[in-house]
Amino acid sequence: MGLCLFKNFFGLPCPGCGMTRAYLSLLKFDLASAFYYHPLFLLPAILAIIVIFKNNKYFMRLYKNNLLWGCILAVFILVWIVRFVLFFPDTPPMDYNSKALIPQLLRLFGVY
Repeated sequence: MGLCLFKNFFGLPCPGCGMTRAYLSLLKFDLASAFYYHPLFLLPAILAIIVIFKNNKYFMRLYKNNLLWGCILAVFILVWIVRFVLFFPDTPPMDYNSKALIPQLLRLFGVY
């Protein structure tokens, strides 16, 4: 079992799947692997800076910008869909977890 609760429950990769592997690759200075595992791996760090410094006048404008947050969410979902199309179900981290709870329940009840 991996770290991703979403994947361990549904069997499907979440929008953030691969982020941990991307950061581990970054620690090894392997940018190509980091981008492979999750192309948006830099975005959470940028968002954390915005949240941490939200009391600063410049960052407060970013923090309170609903359009910015909506666009970020849309980009994450779009990248998730593209990664599904390109890599699912056989290429980690976008692989299928047949041992997850929901797939096991579906097999138990004969649905899958």
